[in-house]
Amino acid sequence: MQVRNIDEARRFYKDILGCAEGRSAAQWVDFNLYGHQFVCHLNPALGRTGKLSSHYNPVDGQGVPVPHFGVVLRPRAMG
Repeated sequence: MQVRNIDEARRFYKDILGCAEGRSAAQWVDFNLYGHQFVCHLNPALGRTGKLSSHYNPVDGQGVPVPHFGVVLRPRAMG
């Protein structure tokens, strides 16, 4: 995953989503995302908006950005 700011990525994935941080360097950081390694790589070209031109592939009638990823989680019983 490309990110515009490593510290911002840490706040989101670690502090908000609760992912444990793994190894890191100045240009990247990895997280444990429910048993899967998720790596954020710094791309300063993303800038303030966090946007680059995108390519889309049609999937089920929708334009899906490339690259992308999905996470499947099991619902937890409430109560």
